[in-house]
Amino acid sequence: MIEVLRDLPDNVLGVRVAGEISGDEYREVLVPALEAKLAQHPRVRLLYVTLGERLEYSAGAAWEDTKVGMFHLTAFERVAVVTDVDWMEKTVKAFGFAMPGEVRVFDEDELQAAREWICEPLPTGELSFEILEESGILILRPHAEDLDHDLLNPLTTTVLVIFGITCS
Repeated sequence: MIEVLRDLPDNVLGVRVAGEISGDEYREVLVPALEAKLAQHPRVRLLYVTLGERLEYSAGAAWEDTKVGMFHLTAFERVAVVTDVDWMEKTVKAFGFAMPGEVRVFDEDELQAAREWICEPLPTGELSFEILEESGILILRPHAEDLDHDLLNPLTTTVLVIFGITCS
């Protein structure tokens, strides 16, 4: 079962997932809800909740989930996953770094914290850069006072852009 949560800001798609999930449910519930949000906002936030019940994805649901991720990869500004399902927590933690937006996993007793985080404004900050003249590498570094650096993957905190930069 996939249930769309209704009590969230307009740019947040919340879903509660339980039991056996089919490809049809993805196509009939999740995909239309996501596309409706994206019709109103260039990027959205996702609150994904699965608690206290057995959770099984059919092969069709797994394929639909993969397609949603591939077609809408850059559409997610933030993703909060609230779960007590061990394999889901490990999977999100293992692959969350690959998402362009912020991804956090919350334990089952942290639903309220997840709701607050998914709704709060993004941290503001600055972007500094450095040019390594000898190698033609541009290094971009984001900085923000209220950014939780412990949660960031080192791969996402510094971006290297390689151009044929010539400095005179």
